[in-house]
Amino acid sequence: MKSTGSNEKKLTKSKKNLKHQVYGFENVVDYLKHQIDGEEKLTQSVKNLKHQVYGFKNVVENLKHQNDG
Repeated sequence: MKSTGSNEKKLTKSKKNLKHQVYGFENVVDYLKHQIDGEEKLTQSVKNLKHQVYGFKNVVENLKHQNDG
């Protein structure tokens, strides 16, 4: 039969391994949060750029009409 001490050592080792896995999982979650934040900022930047391009097109059209007149 196995000794109680041996079982306690295995249990302690299992707890340590589980703590490391949880820590690693928390790091992955934090990384994904940063990735999502980065994607949201990029999406907003693209939207802003689209608005700027649209505004620039309007300015060009206005200048064309002024030159035609």
